[in-house]
Amino acid sequence: MEQTYLKMLLLLAAVLGFLETANARETIDIYVCDNCDSYSAMEAIAYGEAFPVECFEGPMLEGGVSPSTDSGSTSTTAQCFAPPRLLIVASPHNEIARKFVVQAPNPFTGHPGLASTQFINVDEQAVLDKLYDLEKVVREALSAINNGTALTLPSLAQVQHSSSVSTQTTDGNVDESCLTSAAAHVFSSDENKRELERQMATALMDEIGARSWNEFTSTLQLSGTSSSNGLTISVGTDTSVSAGVEGTVHYEHRTSRVTLIPVGGESCVIGSFLCDGPDPENVIIYDVIYSGNINSGSINELNFSFVMNLNTSNIDGVDVGMILDRGVHRAENDPDSCLSQFVAAIDETSPIFIDEETLSGPQQIATDEGEITACLSTKSVRACVTRDDDNAQRCSSVVMFYYKLCEVN
Repeated sequence: MEQTYLKMLLLLAAVLGFLETANARETIDIYVCDNCDSYSAMEAIAYGEAFPVECFEGPMLEGGVSPSTDSGSTSTTAQCFAPPRLLIVASPHNEIARKFVVQAPNPFTGHPGLASTQFINVDEQAVLDKLYDLEKVVREALSAINNGTALTLPSLAQVQHSSSVSTQTTDGNVDESCLTSAAAHVFSSDENKRELERQMATALMDEIGARSWNEFTSTLQLSGTSSSNGLTISVGTDTSVSAGVEGTVHYEHRTSRVTLIPVGGESCVIGSFLCDGPDPENVIIYDVIYSGNINSGSINELNFSFVMNLNTSNIDGVDVGMILDRGVHRAENDPDSCLSQFVAAIDETSPIFIDEETLSGPQQIATDEGEITACLSTKSVRACVTRDDDNAQRCSSVVMFYYKLCEVN
């Protein structure tokens, strides 16, 4: 009984010391999940984020010990303690959150672990409200961009590049409309792909600024490709003494990502319910990762990173992941496609060029512009896409089959 009482006192002291720090900014981790509003679902997430048991060598103490070893007259052991952790689990879609104090099971003492709810204070609720607002406005902005009803851009795919980007990307033989095509997001130059990401970030931020958060965007530091260390949201009326709450938001428990569809999404008429369906044959879908720092008065920094969903993005009816995995793609059957144009335009001066080979003699090939004389050829190119949350790239060598203009001997 005495040992149990001592453990309870230690736990209570640790929790109270963590919760109450006068004139100091409270920091708390917030784990976001989707539609996990039930207590059991949130408890499971919180319990899984408990700090692990910590052990150290020291003199025998009451509680939290492993089996001891007797060395002469002094008994020593590995002292093992499961530190408590305070955190919040939040479901922004339902605007439901619970704060927990959690403690991992301690196999050395038989303590089963702990997950108990705590009261969410005013500043913590203010952080959560700001998180809910951000989630809502980002989803609304993405939806407007994806269906072509954005307030700032009629359609992201209609944005054209500057002539400098165009000349860096091609040798002039690619239609300008192809610079924003599905193929452009994988097989155009690195410069062009960076321009596409910059446009996506700008379109998203402009749409957010046109909505309920426009008062926060005046001091924005926007980055379309870099990623900071997560998303932090701060509130507090007396920042000079660092009072208030700073929440660090974690998204690893989110099961459905917010997405941006710059190519192939449905197209709707503004002010009506008329929409053209999506194009599943040529569609690019990005998971949107956002990070930065927001306080109660302004957005200090908001970064967008775009991770291509390789299984749902398609070029000419084939998912991008399959093209990259198998390393071969036959584009010769549609010589007018944007992909065929990109492949034909890549030459040995391009950084994505590897090598090429002519496979057949001249033959007549039908195109939208009439018949051409072409030779079946292959060209090996380097294709890179952003593959995960830390902006790491996945690069593959892909052999492309296409028809190359050639002359009859």
